[in-house]
Amino acid sequence: MVTVRELLERKEFDFSHGEIILHEELRGIISKNGKKVLNSHPFLDEEFNNDFGGIEIPSFIAKDGKFLYVVACYDGATWVEKISLDLNYYLKNYPPCIGGG
Repeated sequence: MVTVRELLERKEFDFSHGEIILHEELRGIISKNGKKVLNSHPFLDEEFNNDFGGIEIPSFIAKDGKFLYVVACYDGATWVEKISLDLNYYLKNYPPCIGGG
């Protein structure tokens, strides 16, 4: 079990300057329209199973001053990847390979 906050912290998300957009789910359907949420929003601290099986992570995207943070998934296992907003970052770092296979 893990929380979105823990996953973002592992990727060094800057909560003091970051923005998070949450797409809420109602009766199993994810809303197309997202909403900005504060870093104190309860969804960040709700535990979910991020192991193989069904996808349980809330649908969100986040950005701080340097990176975009997106949900990655392989066979139901989920985690957060970060993508630099500066393409030159990848001149000296590996680009992300999101998902599995």
